[in-house]
Amino acid sequence: MRRTGYEHTNSYEQRRRRLAKKRRSRGGIIIAVTVAAAFAVVIYTRISAADKRIRALDSQIKALNEQIEEEEEKKLELVEKKDYVQTDEYMEEVAKKLGLLYPDEILYKPSN
Repeated sequence: MRRTGYEHTNSYEQRRRRLAKKRRSRGGIIIAVTVAAAFAVVIYTRISAADKRIRALDSQIKALNEQIEEEEEKKLELVEKKDYVQTDEYMEEVAKKLGLLYPDEILYKPSN
């Protein structure tokens, strides 16, 4: 079988078209992989930023909860002090500091 110039050109053209098609499909794959990688980087960056923000908010919540506990303890102390201030024992204590006496009480001062 003898080849003519036309067959050779046809075969050459077919091979050239196949190579061009492979190059285009490789280029498409490369573009798709590049876009997917860029998308992954963007997603990772956003997730990292969100995770950092969540950790910061968690530590802020922890600090606020501790502050709430401290304030509740102070509140209990103040309620106890309020109850104590209303007792006769406290009133006597303050009266003695002010030098007040009961009507039938006599104060003795030591002589020097």
